[in-house]
Amino acid sequence: MTFRPLCFLTVALGALAFAAGCGGGSLVAPTPSVPSSTSIPFSTTTAQPATVMAGAVTATLVFPPTTGATGGTISVTGSATQPGGTVPLMKEREDLPTGATALAFLSVTASSTVTLSAVPSFSFVLPANVATTGVGFYVALLQPGGTSWSEPALGPATVTGQTLSFGLPQGTLTLNGASTFYFALYSTPGTPTSAPTAGPSSSPSGSPSPGPSGSPTGSPSGSPSPLPSPSGLVYMLGGSTAVITLSVTATPSPAVLSNYQNIAVTVQFAVPNAGGTFDLSDATGNGDIMPSGFPVDNANSGYTPVIYISVLNTGGDISFGGNVPSIQVTKSTGFGTMMTCNLDVYSNGGSGSAWQSPVVGATIVGMNVTLGPATLVGSTVDFQTGQQLIAVSCH
Repeated sequence: MTFRPLCFLTVALGALAFAAGCGGGSLVAPTPSVPSSTSIPFSTTTAQPATVMAGAVTATLVFPPTTGATGGTISVTGSATQPGGTVPLMKEREDLPTGATALAFLSVTASSTVTLSAVPSFSFVLPANVATTGVGFYVALLQPGGTSWSEPALGPATVTGQTLSFGLPQGTLTLNGASTFYFALYSTPGTPTSAPTAGPSSSPSGSPSPGPSGSPTGSPSGSPSPLPSPSGLVYMLGGSTAVITLSVTATPSPAVLSNYQNIAVTVQFAVPNAGGTFDLSDATGNGDIMPSGFPVDNANSGYTPVIYISVLNTGGDISFGGNVPSIQVTKSTGFGTMMTCNLDVYSNGGSGSAWQSPVVGATIVGMNVTLGPATLVGSTVDFQTGQQLIAVSCH
């Protein structure tokens, strides 16, 4: 695919050429009165702001009080270019429009493990020659040990003049000592997608009862309620990522989440009732989901979650009728003594959000298990605008 840069200077990042300047000129950095790197001390009582220059962009992170740790520091470094040794930004996002622009990168490292009482807030001040109308601004995240960026992790931004601010997920955040979190500010031309406000949905239309493992069944009864999602994502999963485009005229290409922690996942959806885009990401739940407080899949007694999958629907509601997608999980190190797996969904079954199961069950064969496809009776598979969480748990 060929991407036509909008500006005269480009920086190649992965599969996408990012314009380093807009409006006919390059980003103009002001005379630096702010350092490109700074450190703030742990504090159990007050929020600590950290402001750095990332090329021509001024970035401010406000770190909330810690939950107990003292005596350490959090270092923040800004850069106009991608930090060395990190995987290419947006390598999965060839669906982005021509002119997508990487504007700034931030590296955040704690001297020792610390838990923050909330997720840090982000704001950016752009130089005057960067247009802010007709443009969407987003933040991507690369967690320690991650094999791909979560894109977007935050956004779109609220724009006031040249200042960008981002709504944030609720919950605490743990920074592991000497491990670096990377954040990237980028823009895309066109009208920004509204921040999703709804979360998981199975939208049952009847009241089917879950069946035994290995037998496709109806999804949980009740009418799921949306989860608050001020920034599009409630939780950010730090494993592999994939993007699929949906059309009412054809079966979509499979979403392939490449090998992460010895686990690879392929998701095949049926033909939907509307077009759109799904951003998928995965995680094992072993320190690779932020913020903390992620609800562990406890739907099945005696079953252990093997992989979590996030499906972010950035457009309108999409239904697949009664068609449950096919999810194939390959574990290169094997499943050990486990024999069967279930597909679980995090939704509101009428008494608060909880993991519901089983939607589909299957038997492990060698290093693989394939759940679905299956057809539900009396229920539909719907993805509202926002984030859907699903899990594969095994026993």
